[in-house]
Amino acid sequence: MKIMTAKIYRRLLIGLSFIICHLSFSVALTSCSNDYEPTYLEEVRVSQSYIGFAAEGSMATIEVDATGDWLITTVPEWVTVSPMSGSAGKTDVTFTTAQATATQEGTVILECGGAKQRINVIQMTKKAEAQLATCAQIAAGNEGATYRVRGVCATNPDNQYGNWNIQDETGQIYIYGTLDKKGGKGTYPICGANGWGFGVGDIVTVEGPMKNYNGTIELVDVTVISIEKSLIKLESLSTNDPLPTAGGEVTAFISCKGNGIGVVIPDDAKSWLSISGLSVGSVTFRAQPNTGDFRKTTVTFTTADDSGNEYTAQATISQEAKSDPNAAGSLNNPFTPAEANAFCMTLGEGKTTDSNYYVKGKIIAIEEKNQFGTQYGNCTFYMSADGTESSEQFYVFRTLYLGNKKYSDDSWVKPKAGDEVIICGKLTLYKDKEGNLVPETSANSSYIYSLNGKTE
Repeated sequence: MKIMTAKIYRRLLIGLSFIICHLSFSVALTSCSNDYEPTYLEEVRVSQSYIGFAAEGSMATIEVDATGDWLITTVPEWVTVSPMSGSAGKTDVTFTTAQATATQEGTVILECGGAKQRINVIQMTKKAEAQLATCAQIAAGNEGATYRVRGVCATNPDNQYGNWNIQDETGQIYIYGTLDKKGGKGTYPICGANGWGFGVGDIVTVEGPMKNYNGTIELVDVTVISIEKSLIKLESLSTNDPLPTAGGEVTAFISCKGNGIGVVIPDDAKSWLSISGLSVGSVTFRAQPNTGDFRKTTVTFTTADDSGNEYTAQATISQEAKSDPNAAGSLNNPFTPAEANAFCMTLGEGKTTDSNYYVKGKIIAIEEKNQFGTQYGNCTFYMSADGTESSEQFYVFRTLYLGNKKYSDDSWVKPKAGDEVIICGKLTLYKDKEGNLVPETSANSSYIYSLNGKTE
C-alpha cells in the first residue's frame, strides 16, 4: 500500500500570516484599510476586529456595542487597553502601544454573554530599521523581525525558489525564497546561470523576516541588497560521491582571479586527507583507507585581492565507512521500496543519511510536470516492487539522471512507468507542513544508478 501522499511541490509559499495589509510608516498608523470587515456577534459588536500599530508606538480607539456586561479577558503584554470592562450600550475602548524593535502580533479577547469577540492586533517594525546582523544574532533573535545580514553564499540558490545558505564567521542561516529585482517571487530564469546572479563564494547582503520553521532558523523571501563577486570559485569536483572505503583521490577544479590560492584542511581531517597534487586551476586530494565510520570534511580555498581582502571557496569531501558489501541497502543487496520506507522511519524526523543507499523497484506513472526536463534536470516519482500502486510505494524526490548528472538533453532516454530502476543516494525522513512523515530520497542527492539494467 501507499505509505502516504507526499506533495511534490512543497512549501511553495511561506507567508507571514499576520501581514494582511500594507502598513504605511510615514504617519502614525491606527488601523488597516476598510477591506477588513468587523466581526458581528449577537451579544457584542466592535467597529474593528483588526488593529495595526506604528513601529514607534501609536493609539487606536474602537467602539464596543454590547447587549450586556462585557469584560476583556486576554491582552498581549505589549498592548494597553482602557477600559477593560463595561456594561450594555456603546463604549469607546482605547488601545495603546509603545515603540517596538521587532514585529509583534496577538489577540485581544472580549467576552459578553458567553460569546467571545476576537480583536487581532499587530505592530510591525519599519523595514528601514533593519541593522546589519550576524548569523548568530539572527538565530537568537525574534521571529518576525526583519534582519539584514552580509555573508558568503554557501550553497547555490535553486532555480525555482532561490533557496540557499548564507554563512559568516558566526554560523549559517537558511534563506527560504529570494525575491527578484522587481520584488516578486522568483521565477526561473531571472538573471545569471542560477537565476539570481550569484553563487557559492560570492559575498551577498540580504534582508528579510526571520522565521523558525520546525526548529530551522530561516530568513524568508529576502531582498538582495548587494552582491560582491568572489575572486575564487569551485567549478566542480571530479566526483560528488563519497570516496570508497579503500581510499582514493578527488580533484577540485578552481578558477581564481586573486593573488594565489591557499588550501586549508581542517585539523581533524589531516589524519586521513592530504594534498596529493597541485596544478594550475586544480587541487587533488587523497583519502587514506577508512577502518571506521563514515567521515567527511570541508576544505577551504582562499585568495586575496590587492587590498588584502580575503575570498574563499569550499568543497566537501567524504568517504564511505568500512562495511559489509552485501549489507542491506548496498548495491549487491539493494532495498526494496518497502525496506527503504522502514529504514527511513528509523532515522528520526528530519534526519538524512550521510552515506548513499541503493533502492530497487519499478516506476509508477510519472506526471508530465515531474518528469526529466532540461529546466531542472531532475525527476520525481513513486516506485514500488512491481510498478503498481497496490504495492507499497517509496517516494523518489528530485533524483538526477544516470551517472549522477542533471538531465540536459531531450534526446536522452526518459524513464517511464514500468521501467526498472536502481536509485543510489541519501535517504531522509521528511516532515511536510501537514505534519506527515515522508520516507524519501533527499532532494538532488540521489540519481538513477541503473535504468533497465543500463548504468550509462
